Amino acid sequence: MTAPRAAGRLALRHLTGVSLVAVCAIVAGLCLADLPESPLAAWTASVGMSLTAVAAAGAFLVAVYRPARYRWIGPVLAPAGAASLAACIAGQAGGGDLWPWVTPPALAAAAALAVVPVPRVPATLVGAGVVAVATAATTADWWRGITGAVAFACCVAATLAQMWIWEMAERARRDAAAAAVGAERDRFAAELHDIQGHSLQVIVLKSELAARLAATDPDRAVAEMREVEALARDALRDSRDVARGLRPVALATEIANAVGVLTAAGIACHADQIAAAPVRQERLLALVVREATTNMLRHSTATRATITLTADRGTGVTLTVVNDAPLQPSATGDRGGLDNLAGRIATAGGSLTWRREPDHFQVTARLQDTTA
Repeated sequence: MTAPRAAGRLALRHLTGVSLVAVCAIVAGLCLADLPESPLAAWTASVGMSLTAVAAAGAFLVAVYRPARYRWIGPVLAPAGAASLAACIAGQAGGGDLWPWVTPPALAAAAALAVVPVPRVPATLVGAGVVAVATAATTADWWRGITGAVAFACCVAATLAQMWIWEMAERARRDAAAAAVGAERDRFAAELHDIQGHSLQVIVLKSELAARLAATDPDRAVAEMREVEALARDALRDSRDVARGLRPVALATEIANAVGVLTAAGIACHADQIAAAPVRQERLLALVVREATTNMLRHSTATRATITLTADRGTGVTLTVVNDAPLQPSATGDRGGLDNLAGRIATAGGSLTWRREPDHFQVTARLQDTTA
């Protein structure tokens, strides 16, 4: 996915959130313009509609902007659903029309289905049945109850259609992120294969040669086996380096790879590399870029990211990776992740810090100037 497409996905997110909130405001306005004449019925209908509109707008915004944090919203929507049904009954009991008083329960139902993982079609049918019974019992008109059920289902479907478009875009982004992670695994497998394949082939050949020389030239056989031992140790060290991400990689190449992977995952990434790091420090800084990129792909819903590298003779090199969506707490607490990297950088005389804010997550690595 290119950067313009990532920007388009961000625009779609904002458009979805704004349009759903606008639906809540329009429904509230239509209902408040058709209040019954009875003071009690009018008060019940207006309060129920207002609570429904506020709760539904909040649920829609949570579903669009923070989809992983909606567990608390379900219990909040239960009283909102009761308030919406009370508004529907009070509005019609006071002489109001079927439309717009069938829309409050439809709005509450659509908001609940946007954040609660339940089958949407059966839940909509159940809600339509409740509205039909409530309308028919209130107005003593079963035909009006049936019409209300149909109108309820249509309102829910129309509202959720906006959420469905956004959910499809978000699912495509997750698929792209998974594909990017898979490509990184393939790269790791290929690098490990290159190391192991070459080393093991040489070890096999030298072992066969040592076996043939054992009877005729023991000293040469011993020398060959010592070379086999050295090759095995080198292969073991290289394999560990690959597994730990320590195999030498140019920092510029790692930053370019991060930009490509994040862009492919739908995250508009900008790299501002205005300084060159010392060669001995590039390995650790490349590890920070790789870990921050992996965390964004696995644990974040970011849409924008920035990678900045600066250098100063007094303070050394500073690498900053920022994205616009904070990671889940578990993303930074496991061994081998940022905690492990922080220990390595501290050993090298630097520091690695990360800060989680409501609207962004920042990783900062600092290494002292060793050339002074």
